[in-house]
Amino acid sequence: CKAIEIKPDFADAHYNMGIILKDLGNLQEAELSCRKAIEIKPDFAKAYLNLGIILEDIGKLDDAISSFQRALHVEKDNEASTIGLGNVLIKKGEYREGIRLIKKGEGFIMFDNSIPTMEIYA
Repeated sequence: CKAIEIKPDFADAHYNMGIILKDLGNLQEAELSCRKAIEIKPDFAKAYLNLGIILEDIGKLDDAISSFQRALHVEKDNEASTIGLGNVLIKKGEYREGIRLIKKGEGFIMFDNSIPTMEIYA
């Protein structure tokens, strides 16, 4: 990324690179980019949110929870982080709290009866 070459300490460029890498399926590199953005700008709520999503996709659920919680610490009313945290808690079997958080984040839950898992859209 040219912006990172020009200004290596530009947190937004690392964050954006993380999103692009995630969309391309390069989750480990996306994780590193989001972590770099957070290292540069420790109060970057969106970077914590997207890091949480990436960690969830990788299967690092406890780390994803920590990342969503950090995003909420920085930005208390972040609906996307609230919903993300709820999604991960449900994956970990903490259904009541997960559903409560998804409702709080104004998401909705859709059950798919054709498979034995629950799909959550928020």
